[in-house]
Amino acid sequence: MTQKYHHGQLKQALIEAGIEILNVTTPEQLSLRKVANQCGVSHAAPYKHFKNKDDLLHAIYQYIDEQFTMALKEAILQISDEPYQQIIRMGSAYITFFVHHPNYFHFFFIERWKNKNIENLSTHIEQSLSYRFFTETAIHYFQSVGIPKERYQNNIIAMWSIVHGITLMIVTKMIQIPIHQTDWLDHFLTEHLNIQ
Repeated sequence: MTQKYHHGQLKQALIEAGIEILNVTTPEQLSLRKVANQCGVSHAAPYKHFKNKDDLLHAIYQYIDEQFTMALKEAILQISDEPYQQIIRMGSAYITFFVHHPNYFHFFFIERWKNKNIENLSTHIEQSLSYRFFTETAIHYFQSVGIPKERYQNNIIAMWSIVHGITLMIVTKMIQIPIHQTDWLDHFLTEHLNIQ
């Protein structure tokens, strides 16, 4: 039976269906036909919103980026006058977001770029909403404590490497830590994010 969606809701439903399918399969196996079946709409319906599968995959990437950025922003909302604590809370939010959504992590950082001939991959990452917010918050902290500009890039790489590495190890079950204990995670990052 064909489902009915209000204007604008179908696109969101197709994106969410795409993410659900990517939980159990790969981007290569995803198709507009499959997301249409998942949503209970005609096979022609997705083409009103996406030109092809790559267009859908890009929309999924943008959706995850927006959700990720929102999580980072919400984490530091109440501590706008404490730049260092913003860094710690943002690091915790980074890890927690992808631990709660491991399928997002795999697609966002691995599958999205697999087998892609993208020479300027770093540019694509740097243009993401989440990366821009991450760096803006970091630079705000650097400025508050007088860190020289020439150290900004290396510090950002070090910060990102720590939180990203921990996230990767948890998501892939290489390690087990009490991720539900936010205080523990904040304490760990405070000890190891030595930014100079």
